[in-house]
Amino acid sequence: MGRCIVLVGNTASGKTTLSQYLEDRGYRRILTYTTRPMRKGEVDGVDYHFLSTEEFESKLVDGFFAEFTFYNAKFGSCYYVSAVKDYHAKDNTVIVVNPIGVMSLTEPAYVVWLDIPEDVIITRALSRGDSEDEIRRRIRDDKLYFDNFEKSGLYNLRIVDILSVECITKMIEKSAD
Repeated sequence: MGRCIVLVGNTASGKTTLSQYLEDRGYRRILTYTTRPMRKGEVDGVDYHFLSTEEFESKLVDGFFAEFTFYNAKFGSCYYVSAVKDYHAKDNTVIVVNPIGVMSLTEPAYVVWLDIPEDVIITRALSRGDSEDEIRRRIRDDKLYFDNFEKSGLYNLRIVDILSVECITKMIEKSAD
């Protein structure tokens, strides 16, 4: 069986960059499921597996999902979830989830928490074009999630400094074995 790396971290902490780096090194990205409406340009089975709420509820009852996260959004409520089968794949996998997803995870995985300093997060978010109001909102929301996450101890590796993706990958590979 392969190794499953779960990445969790604040907004602009480098989760997507690290995930893409791991994918370039042979990890397969776990394609998650969502009940939110498809955005323009998204493709079912490529960006997400899109489900109706009824399909989600049926699969949830059947034990199909390994974790899930609920969001209230402008268009209404939605779920983001991952399938149990993906945590038992033969190849190495990587997935990005939020703290709620990690706390609800029912399957074995190696959880890496990117706990990056707030000043770096602000700089990164500004450089990608996020508004200052949106950055403040996300940082405020993240604090609520991550205060409880820190107390949970549900992570295997916590990165609290600015390190290259190469360095973090070496740390993951060394400690996840």
